[in-house]
Amino acid sequence: MADKKINPMREIKIEKVVLSIGGTGDTLEKGFKLLKLLTEKKPSKRKSKKRIPSLGVRPGLEIGVVVTLRKNAEEFLKKMLATNNDTLSKKQISENNFSFGIKEYLEIPGVEYQRDIGIMGFDVTVVFKRVGR
Repeated sequence: MADKKINPMREIKIEKVVLSIGGTGDTLEKGFKLLKLLTEKKPSKRKSKKRIPSLGVRPGLEIGVVVTLRKNAEEFLKKMLATNNDTLSKKQISENNFSFGIKEYLEIPGVEYQRDIGIMGFDVTVVFKRVGR
């Protein structure tokens, strides 16, 4: 039974890991620096499309920063999961992805405090794929 072959079409792989931070103004700039520090890639700023007067949001206002990792996603994910003691709750898991938040980037092994960034957190989303889908 140990020789049992696994169907390669059933194998699940990591498609991408997405890091995101929401905010405006100074928070957005600090988030941009943080994601650039962690991933060594240039983050993308996201703009709002709708007007929400109660939150002071108007169309075209930059409200978030996102960076997507594809090549080194697995290694980076291991570092991120180490901050949560390699555990996830059922609420964080969906059909083809899971998400979790990191309250302070200082929890990540090997990352030191940056005075110009301060203390910030971010969200991590991992998307899975199968061959042929």
